[in-house]
Amino acid sequence: MHEYAFMKNLIDTVLAQVERDGITGAISQLNLTVGVLEVHSEAAARQAYQVLTQGTPLERTRLNLTLTPVTLQCLSCHYTATLHQHDHDHDHDHPHDHDHPHDHHHDHEPHPDPLVPCPQCGAICVAQGGTGVEEISLLID
Repeated sequence: MHEYAFMKNLIDTVLAQVERDGITGAISQLNLTVGVLEVHSEAAARQAYQVLTQGTPLERTRLNLTLTPVTLQCLSCHYTATLHQHDHDHDHDHPHDHDHPHDHHHDHEPHPDPLVPCPQCGAICVAQGGTGVEEISLLID
């Protein structure tokens, strides 16, 4: 349901801008870059886009959806982690990497939280990025 509301708001905004700008050419693609925390399920967001664009100037457009990660940085031990995807359906596919305790850079997907304890030392990590709409652009033929 979150993705449907998010995509509806986004599509309404894009369609209003298309009308304001008087765009009459065929729109072939919509490029959308958003933080990974905005989209809980990429598949659900794409499905919502398909449903919501029917009967609009965006109906035949290709959605290029790019999700930007969250980066965690521990100020105490300098541990870093990049959180690429926030899809609850796949959390079990990306367990925490505990096999390399001395490697200070891991790419895994723990559940994002505003205050994330460092897996290395337990201090609070600083989370950066992964939120908001960073880019919306259209390709017009």
